[in-house]
Amino acid sequence: MHHLPFTPLGALELAGRFERLSLGEGARDVEPGGATSASAAIRWWATRFCAVSAAGYFTAYDTAPIEEPETTQSWLGILRATFHVPVERLVR
Repeated sequence: MHHLPFTPLGALELAGRFERLSLGEGARDVEPGGATSASAAIRWWATRFCAVSAAGYFTAYDTAPIEEPETTQSWLGILRATFHVPVERLVR
């Protein structure tokens, strides 16, 4: 397996995503609507086996969900610690 260079300060991963879901276009039996979403994440690998990450997610709804008629936007934030144990070490 090929690994990218790892500096004494660790390694940094960045990710982003944007998406659009449109419903009811050309479908007579589906209520028109949809949602637009965006997310971003950053992960810092302090060592080859330990990382800390943070991610944020945002969604804007064209029409509020039936379950929450007052909601037209939602936010979510996640903080996470990751520990990687190579499989080769577990099977020895």
